[in-house]
Amino acid sequence: MTTENCSEGWVRSDWYTKATDAELADSIAMNQNSIAVLQEDQGRAERELTHRLQSRNALELAHPTLEVKLVYPSPVYETAKLMALAELVPPEAFDAAYKSEWVKQVPQPARFDGRGLNVLARLYGKPVTDLLEKAKLPSSPRLVIKPREAAAEPIDQESDIRHVRP
Repeated sequence: MTTENCSEGWVRSDWYTKATDAELADSIAMNQNSIAVLQEDQGRAERELTHRLQSRNALELAHPTLEVKLVYPSPVYETAKLMALAELVPPEAFDAAYKSEWVKQVPQPARFDGRGLNVLARLYGKPVTDLLEKAKLPSSPRLVIKPREAAAEPIDQESDIRHVRP
């Protein structure tokens, strides 16, 4: 077997063409097993880091080279429970937050607009806020990890001030 260094790294160039069918099948099975083990390991690490960040009520992790954030999805509510808003707020306020069923090309279900619900909570206070909390469905945050972009401008280490380039 020979290996070559190319842009993708070290590649076994002639092994694939000279391997038997059984060896190729074994190679695929080994790779699939390795991928499964790595995915399980990654999942366990992500769950643990998410748990640690949540226990500290943190949304970000300070890391020198990575951006690590917990991103919470927009809240999702039980529509049936939110229908009680019709008794708590004036009809025009309810109509601003509720969009009844409509047809685009396929029927779109009736739904509440999240921005409208936020307005109702601010305008009508605790009864509406309590109802929104009861109707909110549980959700999990998503852990986002990506390389941190390099700073566009150099930072003076002594004064921690960004210098403007001439």
